[in-house]
Amino acid sequence: MNNNTKELIKAGLLAAITAVLAQIVLPIGPIPFNLAVMGAFLAGMLLTPRWACFSMFAYMLLGIIGVPVFAGFKGGAGVLFGNTGGYIFGYIAIALLTSLGRNKKWYFASLLMAAGVLICYTLGTVWFMILTKNNLAVSLAYCVTPFIIPDVAKGICAYAIGKALNTRLKFSSAG
Repeated sequence: MNNNTKELIKAGLLAAITAVLAQIVLPIGPIPFNLAVMGAFLAGMLLTPRWACFSMFAYMLLGIIGVPVFAGFKGGAGVLFGNTGGYIFGYIAIALLTSLGRNKKWYFASLLMAAGVLICYTLGTVWFMILTKNNLAVSLAYCVTPFIIPDVAKGICAYAIGKALNTRLKFSSAG
């Protein structure tokens, strides 16, 4: 099997994993808590930048065509134009920046992962503010503050899982 085929398969699996993680939901407000961000982190940890972005595009495309991959088993383009749409687009930044740091020292990788989440928060919060007409303080209280610590934990877990899987996958392909 050639390398592109392997990467395509891994990208598809990570899109599917993101879809499954998105269904682990705690409805805490207008933006539900779910684990989809961990899927974006994992895509970045396990794929090259191009394939990590492709994985998140595939995840979004599945949702756009109506497959219920978004939080709460929702699908359709309307979800991307709803309260959570900006955050879903932000998964691409998380996957891309995580992938750029995956083979770097942990502190540099952490900075890139944090930058990806910051872009995700920015896109999502601005979009949320436009839709809801809420001010920045209210939007941050709904959309960012409750998610900071859980997203840090997701990043740490994805980093550890990604490092372990990359070591294992390199070992298995050598044998």
